[in-house]
Order: sequence, then C-alpha cells, then structure tokens
Amino acid sequence: MDNKRKDPIYIMEDLLSPGDLVFFNDGSVKTITRYIFDRDLIFFNDGTERDLRIIYDNINYVIYKQHDDQNDYYEDDVEDDEDDLDEENFHSVSIGTIRKDVMQAIEQINESSSYRAYAKVIWSFLIGDEDSWIYDDCCGCDDFGVYNALSMDSVESALDDLLDQQRILCFTSKKGSSYYVINENYDPAYAMFNNTQNAKKYSEHYFLNDLNNWNAPVPFYIKKPSKVKLKDGYTFIADGSYEKRLVTQLNNKDTYLHLRGNNFAIFKNRSKTLRYFPDIVFYTEDGYIGIIEVKPMFEMADNKVRTKYQVLVNYCLKHGFLYTMCDFQYHTFNFMSKRNVNEYLKELVENTLDEKGSFTRDDFEEFAFGKDSKAKKKYENQLAALVIQEDYSMTVNNKGRRNFVIRRKKSS
Repeated sequence: MDNKRKDPIYIMEDLLSPGDLVFFNDGSVKTITRYIFDRDLIFFNDGTERDLRIIYDNINYVIYKQHDDQNDYYEDDVEDDEDDLDEENFHSVSIGTIRKDVMQAIEQINESSSYRAYAKVIWSFLIGDEDSWIYDDCCGCDDFGVYNALSMDSVESALDDLLDQQRILCFTSKKGSSYYVINENYDPAYAMFNNTQNAKKYSEHYFLNDLNNWNAPVPFYIKKPSKVKLKDGYTFIADGSYEKRLVTQLNNKDTYLHLRGNNFAIFKNRSKTLRYFPDIVFYTEDGYIGIIEVKPMFEMADNKVRTKYQVLVNYCLKHGFLYTMCDFQYHTFNFMSKRNVNEYLKELVENTLDEKGSFTRDDFEEFAFGKDSKAKKKYENQLAALVIQEDYSMTVNNKGRRNFVIRRKKSS
C-alpha cells in the first residue's frame, strides 16, 4: 500500500467535496464551499477555513451530496443555510458508519459464489470499481459503488474495529485474510443451541475418558481430512475446510474447553448396525456436552441430512446434551425454519408442485434467469428454508447444488 494513503490528508481528500455537510464533535455543522488540497485547507459557508488535519481529528460524521460532476461545484452554487438543502439529494455515509457499509459489503460479496471478501475486494465493491474482478458478479448488488471515493486505509480500520467488536470473522490463508459477518442473532454462549433448559452437567473426566475413545480413527468417508491443533493439545480431524472453519472459531472461545468429533458414533437403529458420526462434540466450561452438525444452509433441507439430524436430536434429548445444526457463520436449522421467503418464489414452488408434482433445478433456473450469482445463492437458501418450513421432500444428488428435486411428502 502507498504509505501516503495512510495520511489523514488523503483520507479526508477521499471523503470530502464541496456541498457536503460536516458535523463536528463540538456540535457545530458547516457546509463545505470549496477546498484547496495543495494547501490542506477546507472553506466553509460561515466564512471560516480549517486545516484538513484538524478536521480529521475533530470530525463526527459527514453527509455528502451525490454530485453528477463534482468539478461543476463552486462556492456560489452552495446555499449558506444548510436547513434549505434538499435532504433527498444527500446520502448519509459518515466516517463513523463506514463499518456498517463494510459489513453489508462483506455479506453481499460472500453471497456471490465467485469471490471471498478480502480487504481489497471489499474496497473495490464499495467504490464500484469497474475494472475489479467482482464487477460482473456484484455490479447489481444494492450497496455496490455507494462511495464516490474511499481510502483502503479506511476499510482496513473498519475491519479492525469490527473484529474487536466480534461482529465479523477473519480467516487467514496463503492468499490473505478473508472476512465473514457473524449472524446478528448469534450469542457466543448457548443461544444457538437447543435443549438448554433440560441439559445435564457432566464431569470433564466423563467427557474425555468415558463418553468415547477420542483417539479412535476417523471414519473412512473423510477423504480430505483437515487437521486443527486445539488449545487442549488434541488434534481435531475435520471433514474438509468448511468444517475446519467452525472448529477453529469455537477453539478460540473460552466457552468450549474441549472439541472432538467425527469418530463418535450414534446408532440409527436398535440393532446398532447403522451408525452416524456427528461433526463436532464439545465440552463447555460449565460442564455441558453438546453436538453440532455442520452444514451449509442449502444442504440443511436435504432429506438425508434432515433424517440424520433427527437421529441427533433424539439422542441429545435422551442424554441431556445441547445440539444444533449450523453453518460456519452460525446460521442454524432453527434460523432456516423461520427465515423469510420471497413470496413469488413460494407461490411458484406451490403452483409447480400442483401442476407437475415436483420442483427441480430447471424450474429454479427459469425463476432465477437473469439474476447474478449473489441473488441466485440467496434464493437457493430461501428455497431450502421453504422446504424446511413446509416439510417438503428434497433430494440433492450432489454437493454442487445441482439436480435437486422437491416434492410434497405422501400423506400416511
């Protein structure tokens, strides 16, 4: 990064222009009439002028005007009384609220299947960079290009603040750090779990020594094991990078003393011939045991997944364990059962089931024709939510979200 971009002068130059309202920490409000950046000066409608560095240290927030051509703005074009300004022509953006825009950008980028929300990608999204990688996928997003100009330093500062507030997650790889928004309903303790009222407490010795042989080999179906070294010294064998993300997050939280998984068997039938291996089994600082099935939101609606999850639910209710099914951003099965679904999509599915008896990928693609990948992914997740809410049958033939079939269940 160019070091000069870290200078407050350049940050303010990116954000301010004639016609903007500047709200200062002392309660005063001034309208910018003109600026001279080579002298680091801003001139206001009350006849005063201020150094950019002083403004940077004392500014509260800015309301900036959307100009068709900023170069056409001169001192005489700006009304002296800010009360006479047309509020509909102003957009509230302010330095203090960049964090909100960054969070929205992260969500919309991650809903696109093509890119991860790296800092530079977030910056390109917010300024609407037509030459960026994400332009084709994201140019139709609601918040794409909401800033006429914005410094990379401002984005990085907002990301640091959001991490400190535990409102976003960060994953570091060889390609850099990518960011994800934590579901706003997430409580770092037990809010995302079921059976909290009837959960039993167990000793740490029971969890580590009696519940299971945690050193047993992981099941044969784990083709690409991902190792996570936990804080208690145990090496967790995750089933791929998706599951690894959630394990890594939980390991960094004080609530979870021990994390295990993928070699703990729950039997599906009384003869104990069919086994199911949950993804994560944990022990908390309060003495509770819980089990997590990790799945992307769309896959939660699959028949096999829901059947397996019901086995988990029954087992946990019997033994007094906490339980949930969620993705690595803490969107749970309960969240899906209450999620809003687009009314037109809901009506289309119902009508198609009435006419044809099934709703397939081809039907969905016809509905989603012309929509970008971000919108498609959003509607796919809403479709899965509808399946859960209406208790439809859905068969997903592979994990690539292709060739699914939705039907109404036959009445018994």
